Amino acid sequence: MLMITGSQIRGARGLLNWSQDNLAEISKVSRRTVQLIESEFPARSSNLRKIHQTLTDHGIEFLQGAGIKLRSKGFHDFIGAESCDDFFDYAQRTIRDRGGDLVCMIAETDMLTKTCCSSGLTNIQRLEQIQKTASVKCLIDEALKPSFLPPSFEVRIFPDEPTVIPISVFVFGNQWVGGFQDDDKTNFTFVVFNKAHLASKTQDYFLPRWHEAKAFRGKNRERKAQTI
Repeated sequence: MLMITGSQIRGARGLLNWSQDNLAEISKVSRRTVQLIESEFPARSSNLRKIHQTLTDHGIEFLQGAGIKLRSKGFHDFIGAESCDDFFDYAQRTIRDRGGDLVCMIAETDMLTKTCCSSGLTNIQRLEQIQKTASVKCLIDEALKPSFLPPSFEVRIFPDEPTVIPISVFVFGNQWVGGFQDDDKTNFTFVVFNKAHLASKTQDYFLPRWHEAKAFRGKNRERKAQTI
């Protein structure tokens, strides 16, 4: 469950020099909703998420406890129990606003198959949501021996080169993202760099390997082949 407080929202508005009207307009909620939330009245989770996303998109970082701060320019991160939902929502909005597709190189199968956040979704399911509006290409090292069911987006296996970095990489909207599982194996962290040249170099690395990679057959197809 998303946990932000009215005092955090008031403080965030202060850092951004926004009025309640500004926040309401950009978040697409009513001014009355902002007033009630800032007064610590119970609010719908959908309205809290809209406000949280708006403030996050405009540079506010919510800290554990009741703290907030402006993010350093050039990068920001998604951490904690709702990190996957928040990150992939962000990715979908970025692709919708900027256009283009999403490519990723996966360093651990849990990044795709583990359920996380209060939604109970896997990142495969989140990528399938993005696939409805943009192309998603996913490259996995054969050494990981992936065995999940084939998703709606395209997955290929690269057999001849070990994973050279211990994190998964996502590229979309001229942004480069590193994703990894936290030490306690409970949550994931995503660090987003707004660096077009880094995204471009990763695309240059990805594309020839994508063309050389073999199609991912998937768990169900392998079973079907064995029974024929």
